[in-house]
Amino acid sequence: VSILWLVVFPSMENRRFSGPYEVARDEEAWQCAETGKLHFATVFVPLHPTVARRELPGWHSYFHWLPQQTALNFWKVVGQSRVVAALLRHIPITESWSMNELHRYNWYDGIKVSEDDRFDVVIFSHGFTGIPEIYSCFCEELASRGFVVFSLRHTDGSATVIGPEGEIVHEFRPLPKSLFDNQEYEFRSEQLVTRCEDVKAALDMLHTSSKWKDRVQVESVTLVGHSFGGATAVTSALRYENITLAISLDGWLFPLPLSYQDPAEPFEHRSALIFINSEHWQWQKNLDRIDLLVQRSRGHSVQCMLRGSTHHTFDEVPLFFGPWLARALGLVRELPAASGLDTVCRMLGEFVTRAQVSGDATAAENKAVLFRELARDSTWGRKLQFPSSNTKKTT
Repeated sequence: VSILWLVVFPSMENRRFSGPYEVARDEEAWQCAETGKLHFATVFVPLHPTVARRELPGWHSYFHWLPQQTALNFWKVVGQSRVVAALLRHIPITESWSMNELHRYNWYDGIKVSEDDRFDVVIFSHGFTGIPEIYSCFCEELASRGFVVFSLRHTDGSATVIGPEGEIVHEFRPLPKSLFDNQEYEFRSEQLVTRCEDVKAALDMLHTSSKWKDRVQVESVTLVGHSFGGATAVTSALRYENITLAISLDGWLFPLPLSYQDPAEPFEHRSALIFINSEHWQWQKNLDRIDLLVQRSRGHSVQCMLRGSTHHTFDEVPLFFGPWLARALGLVRELPAASGLDTVCRMLGEFVTRAQVSGDATAAENKAVLFRELARDSTWGRKLQFPSSNTKKTT
């Protein structure tokens, strides 16, 4: 079965990150002091500069997916049988080495500890039914450039969360069939509130944890999100002052608070909002929501479209299926999956690295200007389109 899988789905190799640091990953678990809720995140950490790639045990260039979690989400969302779920659990994808093995290489003690030289933080918010493993490419790229990246496992029921012992900690919550169409907003907005609380719990933990508080700075945090995570990034940035940059990757903004969608409501914020949309997924009503936020932000926001992209250009799912099957399933269009991932990785890596500055009064506007300047001068910027006004681009 393992050999057959690798023959049918040959394009499993991941992109090599471009920053100066090697990258390790760990699973972080903590209990929120305020709510008592248990939270989980996959953490991507820049390794000590003296650690060479060849020294790391079991190093590989394949995805770090957790087959059990992938199978559970797949089964619960599309209603596949337990046989399919069991098969997916045994997909021969090599898992990451144990972080305990890395302690001998001193990665934890190697994190910068001086008050003026701490690592910046990026928080990543997954999409509906998503898991951190399908965004490894982006998170590893940012970590290789010196960021500590916390990829959250949200507790809102948009995906199953598996605990360290294989137990289900948070169950996937499908939209109840008993709800009328006009009640879906209430259901999704409730999930969005929980997602934002997850972000706040991570910020609080980083600020108080003895493990992290002297090694990272949380006064100016970047939040990146895909799909439902895009709405999470935007909403959290408008609520929490220490989030100074929010990047929405093909964001699904349907659950946004109604006050953000009403031009008559007050709208004050200090964060830069960057919207990077796909060409073949967005629809006019969602684009209108983005357009309104950009108009109300007074120069603090930018929106653009990645040409030839689909909703899954912003995750690793198409590579998992291979090029021909991904195209047949509609996961890929004109922009090949590997090229799309590389474009988004370079975009995030270069922009977030340059944009991570102190949060003064003009920082948000400066970051919006910086994004346009980088796009104008970079190779990845040639694949972007900056519309003067949104037009319907997709199905």
